[in-house]
Amino acid sequence: MSMSRAVLVRAALVVILAGVLTGACEKAQLLAPTASTLTLTSGVTLLTGSGSTVITAFVAEKSGTPVQNGTTVRFTTTLGRLEQSEAQTRNGAATTTLFAEGASGVAVVTAASGSAVASGTGATGTALSITMGSAAVESVTLAASPATVSSTGGTVTLTATVFATGNRLLPGVPVAFSTTTGTLSSSTVTTSADGTAVVTMATNRAATVTAVVGTKTATAAITVTTPPSLTLATTPTAPLSGQPVTLTVTPGAAAAGTAPAVTVTWGDGTSSSLGVVTAARAATHTYSSPGSYTITATATEGAETFSTAISVTIAAPPPPLSVTLSVNVNTGVTGNPASGVPAVQPTLFVFTVTPAGVTSTTPQGVGARSVVLDFGDGESISLGTIAAATVVTHRYTTVGTYTVRVTQVDILGNVTTAVVVITVTANATS
Repeated sequence: MSMSRAVLVRAALVVILAGVLTGACEKAQLLAPTASTLTLTSGVTLLTGSGSTVITAFVAEKSGTPVQNGTTVRFTTTLGRLEQSEAQTRNGAATTTLFAEGASGVAVVTAASGSAVASGTGATGTALSITMGSAAVESVTLAASPATVSSTGGTVTLTATVFATGNRLLPGVPVAFSTTTGTLSSSTVTTSADGTAVVTMATNRAATVTAVVGTKTATAAITVTTPPSLTLATTPTAPLSGQPVTLTVTPGAAAAGTAPAVTVTWGDGTSSSLGVVTAARAATHTYSSPGSYTITATATEGAETFSTAISVTIAAPPPPLSVTLSVNVNTGVTGNPASGVPAVQPTLFVFTVTPAGVTSTTPQGVGARSVVLDFGDGESISLGTIAAATVVTHRYTTVGTYTVRVTQVDILGNVTTAVVVITVTANATS
C-alpha cells in the first residue's frame, strides 16, 4: 500500500471513530454527581382549574456549587400535566411548567437527577404539594339581591364568592348552583378573576338556593312578600245625594313593621289618599247626584299592589220635611203659683209637635235630626230625633204674650219651623 493511500485510510478511521464517540456522548445524559442535593420550588401552592405554575429544580453539588450546565433533571406529577418531563440545568436550575387543566385535588411534584432527588422520601429533598381547582377552596359564601321578591314574581341575582386559605379570592373554579324552586340562568359557573360566580334566578315562590364548590357549600334563602289586603264597608246602607257616606277601610294582617299606603277612588271622578293605613280607618265623601258608584281602594306596599271595590247606590233626597205645632190649654187647675203673679195659678199649656213627611217607606236615616221647642219665655227643650207626634207641657209664671217656635233640622240639613202665639192672663182665685 502506498504512503498516500495509508494516510487516507487512517483519516477515514479517525472520522468514523469521532462520529461514534460523538453519538455516544449525545446519548449519555449528564446527571448530578454523588452527594448532590435537589430543591424544588414553585411560585404558588394553589392553582385554579385553568391555572399553571413554573416548577424550578435547583441542583447543587456536595460543596454547594451549582452542578454543571446541562445536567438533566427528570420531573413527575400525580395530577395535572407537565410541559416537559425532562429539563437541563443552567446555573444549577432546571424548570418545567405544571398545568392544572381542570383537575381538582393535590398534585405531588417530584424531581430527580442522579442520586439527587426531591420526592418526599429521599434524604436530600422533598416533593412539592400544589392544591388544584376546587380542592383549594377554604370557604364559599352566597348572597342574594334582592332577597325578597313579589308574589307576582321577580328576578334575584345570586353571587357566590370563593375563598382559598388566607381569605384569598379564588378564580377559575366551577361553582354548582341548585334551587328548591324557580329557574336558574345556569347551573354551573366558573369564578372570575375576583373569585365570584354570578347567576340569576326567576321565582314567585320562596326558595333555598345552594352553591357547591368541591366539599364546601353555602345557601341563601329567598322570601316572597305577603300581598296587602283590604276590606271595605260603607254607612249608611241607603245614602242620599248630599248626605255624607262613610267608608271604613280595614287592612289585612301584615308582616311586622309594614303597612300599605291606601288610595280611594270614589267613582265620581274624585279620589282621596289615606296614607299608610295600619288599622281600620274611616273616610267620608258626599255624592252630589243620585246613581250607582263603585268605590275602589288600592293598597301599595313595596312592589305589591292590591285593589278591592264596593258598590254604593245613592238615592235622590225626599222633599224637605215639615213640622206642625199646636197648643191646648189645660184649664180647671187652680191654686197658688210657684212664682210670678200673686193669687194666680200658672196655666198648663200642652204643645203637640208633629213632623210631617216621614212614612214607613222613608229611607233609613232620613227624618228629623233635631227638634227644639222654644217657649218664648227664655226656656226651651230639645226633643232630639222624633218620627211621630210628641206632646210637651209647659207652665208660664208671668202673664204676657209669648211666641212659641219649634225648629226642625232634617238629616240633609233642611230647616223648617212652626210658630204659635199664646197669651197668659191672670185668673182670680177660686
